[in-house]
Amino acid sequence: MQCCGNDRSIKIKKQEKILVITGDVRLQNWLALALESRGFIVSGVEGRQDGLREAIEAVAPDLIIIDPVLPGLHGVSCSVAIRRWCPAPILLLTAANDREDKVRLLELHSPDLLSKPLDLDELISKLRVIIGARKRAATGAGRIGTAKEEPTGNPRADSAIRI
Repeated sequence: MQCCGNDRSIKIKKQEKILVITGDVRLQNWLALALESRGFIVSGVEGRQDGLREAIEAVAPDLIIIDPVLPGLHGVSCSVAIRRWCPAPILLLTAANDREDKVRLLELHSPDLLSKPLDLDELISKLRVIIGARKRAATGAGRIGTAKEEPTGNPRADSAIRI
C-alpha cells in the first residue's frame, strides 16, 4: 500500500466478536460496555432456546460467553449443545464458590470457566488467552518443535525456552 510516497504495509487488526448469552440485562450491558471499551465487538442474545442457533450463526462469534443463569435453559447444558455445532470457544461464567461445584463445572464443560463477581482485567486476560489459543490451534502454531524463541538474556527464562 502506498502512503505518502513510501511503500508501507498497514496491518489492520481484526476485532474479535464476542457473543454474550445471559438472562441478566445488567450483566449484558456491563459486559458490552466493558468489552467494547477494550476493542471487542459485542453482541448479546437473551438466553432462550428459540432462535439461539440462528442468532449465533448470524453473529459468527470468535468467542461465546454464557451466564448459566438463563430463563428456561440451563447454561451448562446450553453450552454443551452449542459445542456440538459451533466451533467458537465458550467461556462459562459461574457464581459457584464451592470448590466441588467448580470442579464439576470444569469436568462437564471445559477449562474456560470464570467466577463471578467478575474482575474486568481477569476477564480480558482470559478472553485473550482463549482466543489466542484458538488462533494458534487453527494455524498450527504452538506445536512442540515449531516455536523459534529468541534468548532473553535471563538465564532462567532461556533455560525454559530450551526445554
